[in-house]
Amino acid sequence: MKRDRDEDETPEEPKPLAPSPWERLPCEPDDSWEHFSQWIHSGPGTSIALYTRQRGLGVNRLAAYSAQWRWFARRAAYMTHLHHVRAEGASAKAREMGEQHAAVTGALLDWSLDSILDRRARGEVLTVPHALAAAKLAIDLQRLAAGAPTARIAADFAAVPEARLHEIREALLQAVVDAREPVSVLVEEAEESS
Repeated sequence: MKRDRDEDETPEEPKPLAPSPWERLPCEPDDSWEHFSQWIHSGPGTSIALYTRQRGLGVNRLAAYSAQWRWFARRAAYMTHLHHVRAEGASAKAREMGEQHAAVTGALLDWSLDSILDRRARGEVLTVPHALAAAKLAIDLQRLAAGAPTARIAADFAAVPEARLHEIREALLQAVVDAREPVSVLVEEAEESS
């Protein structure tokens, strides 16, 4: 025969979650906390039954703890927290790598421009294929620094007439020279020509 509840007996209220649910809750028994803190690290697919079987424990007591102290909800909150921590770490690492790539790209582009200008100052002529290779390399480096793909960037100038290739080369060389001149010089030249 079922025993009727005494009027002064009230059902247990669910325990409130702590600020970080995976931390020990107020009034949580030592035994519950000890097993919860081990179970939470046993993997997201580990059931209470499997956990108890692996340790030779009775399932009933831990199942009661699990229900009373919200083990599954707390573990889910902990896994979500770990996911956010890992994602934030990955984002920070990606930003750091992007900054490093941008710095390397800038240094390589500066070195490339300096090299082209030095060769031109010595009277060396930059061949069309070399000029185009330098331009493609600059584009590739800028795209890599920005995290963009470079696989689809291709330049096939086989059908371009030789005269047009020389115009492109001269325009590229002039762009290199212009890129290295201080802005004030370019402004003065523009004012003189107007």
